[in-house]
Amino acid sequence: MLRDGRFVKEPPPKIGSAYVPKFYQTVTESNHVIEKDTRWSQFYRNNLSSFEVGTWMIIVYTFIAVLITGLRSLYHILLG
Repeated sequence: MLRDGRFVKEPPPKIGSAYVPKFYQTVTESNHVIEKDTRWSQFYRNNLSSFEVGTWMIIVYTFIAVLITGLRSLYHILLG
């Protein structure tokens, strides 16, 4: 820089001094939904396997089928 016709030495610019890596950025209030979704998906990945989910689906489907069959037979016995 020139001042009064003389060269004045100044420190070199710090390139990237305003950059903040993502690791150090804080979570804002608006990201709670995304944060909850991420937490629950992490829980499901760690604690539930696809085999368990499939097993529960088959059990519930079988229970509903047996219940409907029982209600039909009860209906035919009482009214038929």
